[in-house]
Amino acid sequence: MTRIRRTFIATLVASAVTAATFGAAPSSAVEATASSCSYSVWKITKRENVGCRKAKKVLKGEYGEGEKVPGWQCSNKGNLIPEGRCHKGNSRSFKYKPE
Repeated sequence: MTRIRRTFIATLVASAVTAATFGAAPSSAVEATASSCSYSVWKITKRENVGCRKAKKVLKGEYGEGEKVPGWQCSNKGNLIPEGRCHKGNSRSFKYKPE
């Protein structure tokens, strides 16, 4: 009875360690690669609480043939090289620049 209990506990601990190891690695890898994306000639960087799909839709409405997305405001720095930032309130924003 004791031997079965020890084997069960050892298996349970090994499963927990394996799950913790594999659970942490993919999420950190996703965060590192998900920081930038692109739409047309624009490179979208420094996204905060905005998905790549939503950022593309906002830029398409601002500079493309799409409809403007309500609530989003985009600013251009007015330089020769157009760079800018789009935001919605204080919590959602992203920056863009030419590729």
